[in-house]
Amino acid sequence: MTDLLVEIGTEELPASFVTGALGAMPAILTELLQAARLRHDALRPLGTPRRLSIVVEGLPDRVDGPARVRRRRVVRQGAPRSQA
Repeated sequence: MTDLLVEIGTEELPASFVTGALGAMPAILTELLQAARLRHDALRPLGTPRRLSIVVEGLPDRVDGPARVRRRRVVRQGAPRSQA
C-alpha cells in the first residue's frame, strides 16, 4: 500500500477558514477518489494558514483495471494586478 500527500499552498488564510477547509477536504477527496475508482484506507487533513494538506493512506500500489482520470484546467479569475 502507498500513501499520498496532497498539498495546497495558499495566501494567508484566517484560522476559521482553515478549520472549515480541513473539515471539507476529506469528503471532497473521497468523492474524487471514488470517481477515479481508487480505494484508500484513511484520510488525514492537516493545515496552517498558508498550507492545506491531506494524507491519503492505503492507496493500492497497482490499480486493477483502468482508473478514470479527469484533468481540469483552473483559470484564476480576478487576480490582483501588479502595483508597479
